[in-house]
Amino acid sequence: MLMFANTGAAFLRYIPHRAGCAHIVFVLAVAVASTAQAADAGSTGKKKTAAAVHGTKPAPTAKNEYIHVNASRSMPDGVTLNAPGGGRMSVETEARSQTTLTRDYIAKQSPTANINTLIAMVPGVVLGAKDPMGIESDHMNMRGLDGSEVGYVFEGIPSSNPTTYVAHTQMLVDAENIGSIKVIQGSSSIDSPVYWAAGGEINTRMMDPSHQMHGYVSASGGSYGSNKEFARFETGDIGNTGLRGMASFSYTRSNNWFGGGGVYRYHVDSKLTKDWSIGNTSLIFGYTRENQASYPTVTMAKWDAWQKTGKSPGYNKDYYFGNTNWYKLHMEDENEIHVMLPSDLRLNDSLRLQVRPYYIHRTGPTLGSAMVPGSGGYMGSEQYGNLNLPYAQKGKATAVAYNNWQEDSGGLSSEISWSLNQKAV
Repeated sequence: MLMFANTGAAFLRYIPHRAGCAHIVFVLAVAVASTAQAADAGSTGKKKTAAAVHGTKPAPTAKNEYIHVNASRSMPDGVTLNAPGGGRMSVETEARSQTTLTRDYIAKQSPTANINTLIAMVPGVVLGAKDPMGIESDHMNMRGLDGSEVGYVFEGIPSSNPTTYVAHTQMLVDAENIGSIKVIQGSSSIDSPVYWAAGGEINTRMMDPSHQMHGYVSASGGSYGSNKEFARFETGDIGNTGLRGMASFSYTRSNNWFGGGGVYRYHVDSKLTKDWSIGNTSLIFGYTRENQASYPTVTMAKWDAWQKTGKSPGYNKDYYFGNTNWYKLHMEDENEIHVMLPSDLRLNDSLRLQVRPYYIHRTGPTLGSAMVPGSGGYMGSEQYGNLNLPYAQKGKATAVAYNNWQEDSGGLSSEISWSLNQKAV
């Protein structure tokens, strides 16, 4: 806060450029004396006090003017540097148990984190992550109920798999673009589109596009060939159209910490927002391509043998005939495209309308492997004849199970609320 006070003077103050904004503060303070003194024109040298002319008002008493300037700044990564508790102590007004993580906390975490790994330290959450890169699906429990019983909401839209109710949070958004995550321990909100969420709700929102044009680039690296590169461009306000947008791209990769293979991920986020006089509408697009070499299930006996012999229980790096443990025969390739069009409109002082159409497209494939007899084998309960398999040796060949799965989901989530005496109906 800046304060200026002066009498009979003018000042021009320039505040240096911070986070893409500059402020010029002009302060003018003028005081008029209440009395005047005049020198006697005679030779006597006596001073006389000027008398007020009959019928005129006395001069006003001198007063100082104060101008208060409150300044705040935000970093290119969205950090404000003034969030309580480093972004983990948001003011909560709901009559329920909930925790909100803001941008100031999220930006301090690993750039490869996903939504689940970001909330791992929230009370009531227990997370079992498969990899430190946040790429593979992990196991989350909240107050004793697993992730399939927790409702995941992204920009007001249900983001869990519609058949298994499991959320692949690594497919939704990059950590650099997350604005806030609200964790509701207990039952979900009555207006959330997650009717199955008996274990609580995790509500995530992206950062809004900036009103100023700028870009942001970051890179990180670590052991096992881990690295992530991220770049984001924000258009700022586009003329007087009320439009502003952002788009980002990231690439992440890492080697498996035991066995052959690794993981890599390409991801695109974009958000275009139109500001209306009564609210706003956003067009959100996301694309993810993720490829990972799976880890086998390791028993205690295999782990002990690994420690004694040094032979890794992971999938092999090289292929030879009959080797069904080659890592390239145990790959998972997941792809996702989502398009969302949420609108939040204030129809009047007490009536609010929210409409959120969405479409989500997910595809595989997932691979597996087995040794298959060239003839006389079984497909389920039915025996087959001679398959004439190429590259067979001693009547057997290495076969790949190729599951090219695909699922599409979409819907319209809408809500209208009426506030009466500060209570929503």
